Amino acid sequence: MRLCHAGFTGRFINRVVGKGLLPLSLRDLEKQRYRWCSGNVQTLLRHGRTILTPVGNFNLHKRLVILSQLTAWFSLALVPSALLTVWLLTGQGQTVAATLAAGAILLGLADITTRVVVRGIRDGQALPVILHALACRIALAPQSAKATFDALTGCRLTFVVTDKAAARAIPHSPPVISWSSSPRSCCCSACNPRSR
Repeated sequence: MRLCHAGFTGRFINRVVGKGLLPLSLRDLEKQRYRWCSGNVQTLLRHGRTILTPVGNFNLHKRLVILSQLTAWFSLALVPSALLTVWLLTGQGQTVAATLAAGAILLGLADITTRVVVRGIRDGQALPVILHALACRIALAPQSAKATFDALTGCRLTFVVTDKAAARAIPHSPPVISWSSSPRSCCCSACNPRSR
């Protein structure tokens, strides 16, 4: 944000310019997703005035790009999920509020599904690859929701190192993540065997 505010710009280069190890377990991938999401929310909260007001001196396109990147893992699903659970447990599952909460959850899942499927089709992926990426994305959704909630409510967040130790890896080469322009769908070799 400070670089954008200082007038620097970024450019998309349609090739891999950096590689890194992907966490090798779902638990470590959840920690990474939590860190990414909560960090982006904190950045948005800290620099929101610069992004959303004339103070930032950004054109509309740049504002939308920044917001898109900072909200890529954003999820407010924890609130309706918690409310729906309470209402169902207390016998109030047939209320308008419970129906709205369920609708919000379904809209969130529809958003995830649409983004992953459209990206998979656009990239020419086979159906099993798309379904695997969708399963990965849905499995990580609760961590995004928790991280968003924690960051928005001001919970004290600590940096958690993600374990990427090759010693725990399956005997083949460790998954590699290629940095792409869209964080909204998974492009790692763990979810996309064609990228290995």
